[in-house]
Amino acid sequence: MDNPVLSRCRQAVSEEPDNPLHQLKLAQAALQAGQVSEAAEAAKKAEKSAMHQVPARLIIGRTLLVSGNFAAAEKIAGELLTQKADAEAHNLRGEARGNLGRTNEAVEDFRAAASLNPGRAAYPFNLAIALQLQGDNLAAIDSYARVLEIDPANQQAMNGLAVTQVNAALYAEASATFQVLLERWPDDARSWAGMGAALQFQGSHAQARSCYQRAIGIDPQLVEAHSNMGTVLQSLRDIPGSEASYRHALKLDPRHRDALAGLASVLDWQGKYNEALELLEAAVEQGSRHPDLLVTWAGLMRRAGRQEQAIVRLQEELGRPGVARAAGERMNFALGDLYNDAKQYVEAFAAYRLGNGLKDVRFDAAGFDRMVENVSAYFSRERIGKPDTPPRGENMIFIVGMPRSGSSLIEQILASHPKVFAAGELSYLSDLVLSMQGQTANKQEFPFCLEQFCTEDLSAAADTYLARATAGILDGQTLITDKMPSNFIHLGLINLLFPQARVIHSQRHPLDTGLSCYFQNFSALGMQFAYDLEDIGHYYRAYRRLMDHYRQAISLPMLEFVYEDLVEDFESQVRKLLEFCDLEWDPACLEFHRIERNVITSSHAQVRRPIYSDSVGRHKNFLDCLQPLVDILGDDLETWRPS
Repeated sequence: MDNPVLSRCRQAVSEEPDNPLHQLKLAQAALQAGQVSEAAEAAKKAEKSAMHQVPARLIIGRTLLVSGNFAAAEKIAGELLTQKADAEAHNLRGEARGNLGRTNEAVEDFRAAASLNPGRAAYPFNLAIALQLQGDNLAAIDSYARVLEIDPANQQAMNGLAVTQVNAALYAEASATFQVLLERWPDDARSWAGMGAALQFQGSHAQARSCYQRAIGIDPQLVEAHSNMGTVLQSLRDIPGSEASYRHALKLDPRHRDALAGLASVLDWQGKYNEALELLEAAVEQGSRHPDLLVTWAGLMRRAGRQEQAIVRLQEELGRPGVARAAGERMNFALGDLYNDAKQYVEAFAAYRLGNGLKDVRFDAAGFDRMVENVSAYFSRERIGKPDTPPRGENMIFIVGMPRSGSSLIEQILASHPKVFAAGELSYLSDLVLSMQGQTANKQEFPFCLEQFCTEDLSAAADTYLARATAGILDGQTLITDKMPSNFIHLGLINLLFPQARVIHSQRHPLDTGLSCYFQNFSALGMQFAYDLEDIGHYYRAYRRLMDHYRQAISLPMLEFVYEDLVEDFESQVRKLLEFCDLEWDPACLEFHRIERNVITSSHAQVRRPIYSDSVGRHKNFLDCLQPLVDILGDDLETWRPS
């Protein structure tokens, strides 16, 4: 279809070819219509006129930019700026510098353009994009907000704002922005995928899955939606579905790095290390700088015994300027693992410290103490032992304790028994607590909100939990394990809901436990304490206080199980474990590492090895670095082992 504006400009030039104003208008119309050569030719004729020289040269610069000649475009903009400050010249130079990889200089140009012409949305929009590339998400959010003040219906800016809010971990705000986008543009597949990501980061995996399904329904070719679906299905323990989603994404785009890293991660979870490594090696050899891909590759190189090669590659990547905070965090944790394998303990601790320091989270120690005090005060033996509580939970085993204390190993041993269904780390009790708080009239916090629930309400809550926990149970399996370590907080509630359940309390030397937490790049909610040695010590002492209380208050049978004892006398401790669960002896439990099951925890690789002693006394390699933790733990270092 003919462009009527361009046609009129051409007609005017044909009638008055020497009129520079007509040539300038033709250049503008041709550039807007994508006719770059015609625009450049007309602009060169217009610049001969002193009156039209600046706008004509700006158009010439723009044609150079569109043609990929960024250095020439920068030069023209610079020449114009020596004559006078001009918003469009700054914007042109900013775009040229950005394309040349000089993002910091581009930011300054876009700032200047926005200052000189504060009413034009294009300038703060370009500034926001450059700030994103710089990793300055909060400043980018402010810049996108400025665009929307000028142009409230700017869909690109609203989408950019939402995406940047996700990058800045402002997930609730991102959800609200995506909600506005979807109200205005309900058939925008990318916004549905973005909403899915925001919900996924908030732990709402089922809702995120629905958003990705909606995005794929609108645009089946949207590779990001398929790749993100793979991630959320992995979180939902649907490993076959996760693998299928990643493979579909790679069919659409064989070079999609997120999907490639995700598929390798799923194969890694399944113990298919060689297949996963083969998948990634070509991308790494080709110079891929994708942080998730490099981190997964480094983990696989550890299992292949090729630590030195991976150390060199990660050091090289971390040495580059402008590494994003989140990428640096993940790569430093991976580098720490590699150094630790190589027994370079000083370098390992330094890498872990850097990784933890890049975590943009803080632990509310006072708030956690207050919660522990409230729970201890509320769940007295008298309140827990209500005579009208119906019998329930005889098939439930709750494995609790500190993270990294051996709970995954306990679960894997029990999962090797044919009568046990290992449900993994279930968030259902925490979900239940949040739901109860939300249902009370004044949003009263846990545990005091329980006062507003009658016995029938609690029975219904217990039934809901059991229905979710037993999904997927096989014929012949009579016991179910829930190994969410932080359920130690909820032992009083567990006693109320499931008075016939069993509890296994997993314990390990506090310095080994704390060190292992510090060295683990947790992504789960509720792990804010794990990124600082003093916070770990504070959390551990509060955990010990609460467990001391529950030993006296709850009526549930509880097995105190010590990781070091299991390593020292494996068969005897396995027999003790099975006896506590009223399970007959099965030698398969001694071969726990051979069981075919997906382990969706940070210990997924360890439980595929036979019992080993490497982790006992591991803290001795790092004692010089652990003084802050030692100082806080104090007497707990001597009294942690149950008598």
